[in-house]
Amino acid sequence: MTSTPDTEMEPNTPLPSREQRYSWDIDWEADSSAHEFRLAPSSPASVDVAPPSGHGQADSPSSAELSSVWQIVREIIETIVLTVVIFLLIRIPTQTFRIEGFSMEPSFIPGQYLIVNKAVYWFREPSRGEVVVFRFSDNPPQDYIKRIIGLPGETVEVQNGQVYINGQPLEEPWPLKPGFYSDAPITLGPNEYYVLGDNRGNSSDSHAWGPLDGDRIIGKAWIAYWPPKVPTGLAERYPQLVVWFNKLKAALNLQHREPRYWGLIPTFPDPLKPQGQQGQQAQHPVPSPYP
Repeated sequence: MTSTPDTEMEPNTPLPSREQRYSWDIDWEADSSAHEFRLAPSSPASVDVAPPSGHGQADSPSSAELSSVWQIVREIIETIVLTVVIFLLIRIPTQTFRIEGFSMEPSFIPGQYLIVNKAVYWFREPSRGEVVVFRFSDNPPQDYIKRIIGLPGETVEVQNGQVYINGQPLEEPWPLKPGFYSDAPITLGPNEYYVLGDNRGNSSDSHAWGPLDGDRIIGKAWIAYWPPKVPTGLAERYPQLVVWFNKLKAALNLQHREPRYWGLIPTFPDPLKPQGQQGQQAQHPVPSPYP
């Protein structure tokens, strides 16, 4: 505190008021150069005022915390994107198909599951002898599986179960249960195919409802993956493997007929195309370990 100058006061003089004393302090402080100490408030800029508890930077997330949160969000987004990409890469060029009915015996059995290759016909047209899956009806959605017999522009006829292409008998090298029906000659259009089931006497196919529009073909039967089967080559080399496999089937209650194909479905050459004109795939069909 600053001190006030000594002043003699007359007796019975009233004491100065508080305002008067404050005025004396100011005047004395202003006129006295000998006093180096004075009361003055500190500069507001030099006062450090702590923020009230619960406010300000104390509650703001640090840069490390924000970085950690962003890293987690980024990993989640990358995982989702990668999952979608893998799903599309698998589902766009392929799809699964379950055999219903007996129309494709003895090649395929009811309940057998196949992988259909949809991408193969993006680059070429279907060939004779290939097994294809196609959309038979849209309402309700229903897919069929048959074998291609007649190609666009050809004339197809069936006489007592024997197929003729442009008047020439077709010798079919694929597994077959022959039928004994006849179908009048029909000339296929630019994008039409004549398809038949391998079980000719028990198949709803082109001999019953006519040619197949090529735009309705989904893809080629590519891989048979269920029910499982021990390949013949392994069965002959390791007989005990067959015993273990049969025990596993019994334990899992997988009592089913033995499928003809398991794995890659073989491709057969076109019987009517000269060997020199057939593609390498047709000249050398995929070998199958099954009889």
